[in-house]
Order: sequence, then C-alpha cells, then structure tokens
Amino acid sequence: MLGHSLGGAIAFLLARDRPELVHGLINVEGNFTEQDAFWTKLIAGESGEAWESRFLAMTADPEKWLTQCGIQPTPQRSRWAAQILSNQTASTLYAMSQATIRETLTPEYLETVRLVVAQCKPIHLIAGQRSAQSWGLPEDVRSSATSYFEIPNTGHLMMLESPDVFCKQIEHIIRRV
Repeated sequence: MLGHSLGGAIAFLLARDRPELVHGLINVEGNFTEQDAFWTKLIAGESGEAWESRFLAMTADPEKWLTQCGIQPTPQRSRWAAQILSNQTASTLYAMSQATIRETLTPEYLETVRLVVAQCKPIHLIAGQRSAQSWGLPEDVRSSATSYFEIPNTGHLMMLESPDVFCKQIEHIIRRV
C-alpha cells in the first residue's frame, strides 16, 4: 500500500485495523506528527465553506496552486495537478482531514505506527530532498524501515516534480516485495 501525506497516515491506520490487507507500506512523506500535518491541519481548521472556496480556487487555477507549492508549472505538471485536484471533492478532503487530525494528533497514533512497524511488514519511506528535513519522521521508524530514499531536488510533491525518478523508486520497491 502506498500513501502520500495524509494518505500515509491513513495507510498506517488501515494496517492497524486490517493487517491482513496490507503486505507492506510505502510511506511518501506521510503524516507522523503535528509538524507533518500542516496541510491537513489547515484544511481541518477552516470552516467547510472557507475550505470549499480555497479548493475551488485551486481547481480553477492549477498553475497558481503549483507555484504556491514551490513547483515550476509546465504544461504537463499543470495537467497532472488538474487531474489530482479533480480526483476528490472539497467535502471529501475536508471530512478526511478532520477525521485524520482527530486520529493522528494524539500520542496513541505514534504507538499505532510503532505497532505496525513491529508487525515486521516491509515499510519503505520516500521523501523529497528539499522537504525531508521538515518531515517529522521519528528516528525509530526511520531506523526500522526496510528502506529510505530521498528524491533529489524535489519537495513534498516529488511525484509532480520528478515523476520518472519517483516512479522508478516505486517500481524498485515493488520488485523487492
């Protein structure tokens, strides 16, 4: 199972609740701590109407969203950003953010992570080189992981910035499983 950002937290929760469905995890800068949950906290902290307005602005101008994320827009990246943003509704992201914040911003969440790590499932960690230092990755999780890889010259949205390197790393991990 692969989870990025908010999806990384959801992957650990699924592995806790339905371990028979998860043979391994690829965590791509997934939320471990409040430090990681900056985007999720932002969404969850707004009113539903404020978030919907922000989300509609993002979907209306993917190039601006990319620029705000520190990514140089290109025609391909803009198409991908538009596709990514169209894969969910504002209300779905809002509900997921609220639920994930409730579940993960407790000390018990890191115990969930450690429980999943202790189940001896392969756990692979991927970070963008520019954002790795701000990822609140607990040292014991990193040292217990099967692998850790930083995508060079990228940030949190490394799959948009360097898709070939990102996909090759995912392929390498999957071939090892």
